[in-house]
Amino acid sequence: MNNNYEEKLNIARQPIYDRNMEVFAYELLYRSNLELEINKAYKETEKKDDEFTTLKVIANCQLMGLDNLTYGKKAFINFASQFLINKIPTFFPSESLGIEILEYIEPEPEIIKSCKEMKNEGYTIILDDFVYSENLKYFVEIADIIKMDFLTTTIKERKRTIEQGKEYKIKFLAEKIENKVQFDLALNEGFDYFQGYYLSKPDIISITNIPGYKINYLKLLKIINKPISDINEIENVLKREISLTYRLLRLINQLSKGKKKIKSIKEALETFELGRIKNWLSLIVLSSVGHDSPQQLVNNSIIRAKFCELIALNAGFSDEKDTCFLVGMLSKIDIFLKEPIEKLIETLPLKKEIIDALIGKKNKYFDLIMLVDNYENKNKKNFLPLAEKIGIELKKLDELYLLAIEAGSLHY
Repeated sequence: MNNNYEEKLNIARQPIYDRNMEVFAYELLYRSNLELEINKAYKETEKKDDEFTTLKVIANCQLMGLDNLTYGKKAFINFASQFLINKIPTFFPSESLGIEILEYIEPEPEIIKSCKEMKNEGYTIILDDFVYSENLKYFVEIADIIKMDFLTTTIKERKRTIEQGKEYKIKFLAEKIENKVQFDLALNEGFDYFQGYYLSKPDIISITNIPGYKINYLKLLKIINKPISDINEIENVLKREISLTYRLLRLINQLSKGKKKIKSIKEALETFELGRIKNWLSLIVLSSVGHDSPQQLVNNSIIRAKFCELIALNAGFSDEKDTCFLVGMLSKIDIFLKEPIEKLIETLPLKKEIIDALIGKKNKYFDLIMLVDNYENKNKKNFLPLAEKIGIELKKLDELYLLAIEAGSLHY
């Protein structure tokens, strides 16, 4: 395959150790380029960039899966103010996430309220680069862990903060430990957790992304920013955007821990309240609109999906058109992500009959995939018997394929 289709998503992962030198958690950081020197993981970020880096980390982690990144340990992720207010961390399971509150964030009532609610839901609240001041006591009251920078704080400051934290049963994390002297000092000062180059440098995890159409992203932004949004409008855009559909399925699977099974894009959307799905879409779209990638593979998948839908409508099982659309859309997902389909479907909340079809077990959806495959490859010997079995004439099949191409082309 042409490598021009590839876009890599990167996350830097740095372990956090407990006093027994066992990994307690991982901090996850955005990396825009694999060639970026690893020692820039701690580079200070201007405030104006925090929302962007949060967007990228959340979007990339949601697609990769936190458990895959952290081996089931907790992930620590920085969140800017607006993401705390909108409770964006709740798009991850509570047992998997530590919410890092950046050091310059003020304890405004809206932020405190959201953080308290998330703490009550089981999320771990972490104060990043903490230096005590009186106005931060509202954060201290709800914090589970306080992180202190060993390069910028004094022994006196650290001792004072640890003493004050005892009242609230807070744990303490020493970050930027860069040598044995600092590590021994942190142990003696009573820190519970440790992070830094002396212990372990960040490593970089990369996966292949599915490119999205910028025009579809812009359509979605317009829809979700209207005073009244229609879920059917959102569905219509997602039916032309495999990247967002795949991400939505991954999100559902992660939050439901694999228990929720769906059979259509609309059913996936209806898993969430409209406001919540709008927040998620805003996050994903804004993190992705800067990418430009060749789109032929995406276009082909949408045409296949539409073709499957049209066959269902014209072959006597119109009540399953949405399921057939989803089957067609996902039938080549392994080509995008360069992973075996058997591995990919483990991460998606699909009904058993859809899974069976995608992995090659014979049923009506598998017959549909085979019909489309053989039709696209002009293999009449194979697709004519399948068309007869499904109940659609060759002349009608030709007509529907042209309609599918036309429908796909109208939106790109």
